[in-house]
Amino acid sequence: MFNKPHAIFKELPSGSALNWPYQALIHTGVERQGFVMDGEELLIGAYHTYPMAIGTAMGIIPMGKGTVLFSTLDIYGNIINPSSAGLVAQKLIFNMIDSSFNE
Repeated sequence: MFNKPHAIFKELPSGSALNWPYQALIHTGVERQGFVMDGEELLIGAYHTYPMAIGTAMGIIPMGKGTVLFSTLDIYGNIINPSSAGLVAQKLIFNMIDSSFNE
């Protein structure tokens, strides 16, 4: 999995593979999920060797007059985690809220 620079990743690593500090938030192997859609803005991509495709694990898609942010990261499962994974989950939630008002 990898991400691109975006306001949602403010003060977090971006533009590279998702390893530390995202490790607890990403799924590996067959649990990894990425959607193949038309028209979404890819924020986090998930590459799967079969069927040799890149899916969107976190993205923004237009909906009506606004947008919808979707994510397959395990943010909910780590939001109260006292380790660094919890801090990353909390930072992502704060950045999601903050960026939704600044677009």
